[in-house]
Amino acid sequence: EVKSALIKIMGNASCTLGIQTDSETFVAGSKITGRVYLSVTNPRGVKARNLNIQFTGREETNVLYKVQNEHGHSHGHSHGHSHSHNHNESRYEHDRRSATVFSSIIKLQTYQAGRIFSGQYEFPFELSLPQNLPSSMTYRCPSKQSHCSIGYEIRAYLTNQENVLSYIPLVGDWINSSSSTRTINIIGKAANGLFSTASTDPIVNPPDEHAVNRCCCINKGSMNLSSEISSGLLHPGERFQVSFLAANNSTVAAPKGVQITLSERVTFKGHHREATGGNTVLVKSFIPKHTIPDMMETSTTSLEPHLLGGKQHTVNLIMPRSALSSYNSGQLIQVRHELLVNIQTPCCISSPETFNEVTISHHHEQHSANASSDMPPSENMDYFEVTPSAPFLPDHDGPNKPMNI
Repeated sequence: EVKSALIKIMGNASCTLGIQTDSETFVAGSKITGRVYLSVTNPRGVKARNLNIQFTGREETNVLYKVQNEHGHSHGHSHGHSHSHNHNESRYEHDRRSATVFSSIIKLQTYQAGRIFSGQYEFPFELSLPQNLPSSMTYRCPSKQSHCSIGYEIRAYLTNQENVLSYIPLVGDWINSSSSTRTINIIGKAANGLFSTASTDPIVNPPDEHAVNRCCCINKGSMNLSSEISSGLLHPGERFQVSFLAANNSTVAAPKGVQITLSERVTFKGHHREATGGNTVLVKSFIPKHTIPDMMETSTTSLEPHLLGGKQHTVNLIMPRSALSSYNSGQLIQVRHELLVNIQTPCCISSPETFNEVTISHHHEQHSANASSDMPPSENMDYFEVTPSAPFLPDHDGPNKPMNI
């Protein structure tokens, strides 16, 4: 379908360049595969030295902020007195910034004669992705003004530069490159150093004694709280479990219940300003005391320990598909996820809690059939030599043999 669309526009210019990938989504550490289509309709050919592909990933941020201007005006009067009036005017400005996550260039063909002869050509290509690429994402602050993104694109281009790694594409009315760029969606892997907590092991908070105070300073005894998260690595659309056990060793009446909250926090910066999206609640579950069997109230005169339910309670939860992937190694963007287990106590009474940072990563198994395990970590502007499955155009100075597409 894409190939047919490319062929339709070929011939509208002396040279038409298009690119097609075998999928719109790829996993970090896998290989992007596809084809570049080149049509030259000018009988004399076109001048070009290299046909290249560039794959680029970027963090983009846009922070909106208010600027206050103060203007003063003086007014004279007949009695020799003057009055000055100041008024403030405000305007909004944008602090935009971009940082390269990864960039690489593939050489598809070098034309020693410096000319591509008339014909239609097809070039299969393969590009290995680093293991440590972050997932594609887009985020807008609740105000809908400041926003950030991580995006990837792959572009085919012709150049006359002798240096293959130079990105100075040929442009002009003679070349149609409207189909030479495609946006790629990347699914990152959580186990590649992008996150501080990427283990699939359960997160266990052992029993810990929390002082219970009224109005911050009047001690009412203590409560013990332990909790456990089924895994430190969570996936959108999948179930996970949170368990807890509490003991009331205070003179405070039985708590209202236990609340579990999983929140997402996105922060990003421009050149001079920063933006915080606040805490977005992804999951919230309240377990009232009457649903926990044998939850007991303490005596107002005794500090005798009472287990809140006497056993560990487990809650099954589902991670929403709208959750972003965790990302705490960005140059401009940070995405963190925090899970809080909190005993809800009466007003003015301190509430014991456990707090953990977890990692969220979109599932990639269904996309990882072509994953590459031997791909070294990337550096900016890495260069990969690729040998396609279809023959290249000849390098000699004679006429090129077109490939039928």
